[in-house]
Amino acid sequence: MSLMQQMLQDLQDRGASPKPSKTIEPRPGPDDSRLNSLGCNSSGLSNSSFNNSGFNNSSFNNFGSLASKAFKGPFIGGCVALVLVGSALVLDHGGLMHMVEPRHQDTGHRDTGHQDTGHSGLFKESIMAEKNALEAEGESIVEGGGIVEGASVVSVDALANDVPRNESAPLKVVDSLPKARDESALRFAQALERLLSQAAFALDHDRLTVPEGNNAYSLYQEVLRLEPGNLKALAGMQAIATRYEALAKNALMSENFLRAERLIERGLSFFPGDAGLLALRPVLKVHQEEKDTVATIERQVSPETQQRLDTHAALVYAREQVDNGNWVKALGRLEALLLKYPSAFEALEYVVDLYVKADDSASALTLIEHARDVIPEVKLRQLDARVLLHLGQSNKAIALLEANLPPLQQHHDYYSLLAGMYQTLGIYEKSALIYERLAADAPSNGRYWLGLAIAYDALSEFTEARRAFLRARPFHQGQADIRAYIDQRLAALGNHYHFSQ
Repeated sequence: MSLMQQMLQDLQDRGASPKPSKTIEPRPGPDDSRLNSLGCNSSGLSNSSFNNSGFNNSSFNNFGSLASKAFKGPFIGGCVALVLVGSALVLDHGGLMHMVEPRHQDTGHRDTGHQDTGHSGLFKESIMAEKNALEAEGESIVEGGGIVEGASVVSVDALANDVPRNESAPLKVVDSLPKARDESALRFAQALERLLSQAAFALDHDRLTVPEGNNAYSLYQEVLRLEPGNLKALAGMQAIATRYEALAKNALMSENFLRAERLIERGLSFFPGDAGLLALRPVLKVHQEEKDTVATIERQVSPETQQRLDTHAALVYAREQVDNGNWVKALGRLEALLLKYPSAFEALEYVVDLYVKADDSASALTLIEHARDVIPEVKLRQLDARVLLHLGQSNKAIALLEANLPPLQQHHDYYSLLAGMYQTLGIYEKSALIYERLAADAPSNGRYWLGLAIAYDALSEFTEARRAFLRARPFHQGQADIRAYIDQRLAALGNHYHFSQ
């Protein structure tokens, strides 16, 4: 139901025409030419303007009749205010209506007896005072002194000049500006989203607190300034602190303690109470103390001892990385060690084995070639033989090792490699002969006893095989698969005794 129809229904429901608080004397209407320019005439709204506003003639005539009764006087057409029991209906030139109600009910109405000059000075002053009051209270008053209703604007000055009313009842705008407010809220929300998006981008690219004015911290701060308590901004702030913690941990893992300290302290300068960053301070202190201790030891030990210490540490790190699948990190650490200590054969041997396992024999051979000036030839022959064996050239590998045999007592690894190659090719007699000599020279090495047992077992020398398996068993306590194999062969060889752990 339209506003006009609601008002008509209200008047009809009341039955008798309500008496206004005071009698409004008829006064001359506005100039006809002016009314015509607004789509009105001296007798009322024109048909065209009224039809455009959604009302038919019958509705308008009924309303005019009721209004005339209510005012006990002629109906004043055109863009004027109709005082209906303390209320006013303002019709603008577009046919739209604006309800205006008094702020308070004046029970002591008095006749001002103003002169009808076509304009009411007191009424205009009341309208302007009401406008100022509305603006002070945050009501929707547009620039130029208008009250917005949809697409129409009714000028406050026009109301003051053209609308007769009771000056003792100031106006209150009932209709607000939901559309304007919604658009303003939408623009505000869009501005916040833009800031949050920029802050997230800066965070993803590690622009945490720099550069000035274009970093994640300052952007999230701006969001919190505009909307304190914004959950996304608060979460972003915590993410910045967490990122500082992660970067500091990475620096500690890389033993870049200076960078780690810088990251921890910078993060705490922005987030003084962050538990993660605070917890890294004692960790950093321990690492720094260890580094100082190592530096002290390095100054006290010989170069040869220092090389052994560094090589051992690098190999431990490399094996851990390989176990975790990080071959690239393992190779990087060992190759860096070889740049510092080119004669570190254990490191070179491990790197060659990694290349061979990765089917990169070319890189392995290149690395061996570069080491010929600093590593003894007997050791390099072992590496060459391993690469050849991997390439399927077993006979060539064995021939290379047999060409110039070194003393066994100083080169156990050399002979162990050769014995293993003999077993691979099924040459068990030579394999057993070498393992017998190695086990006699190093009886505490379980690998030699196991190699000897396998060779005798293959040769059907069961008594000697049983003897060697028994000697090998205690040295493989922590290797369940080898231990199971030894027990299986002992049982097959006729030994049914229980072997204690």
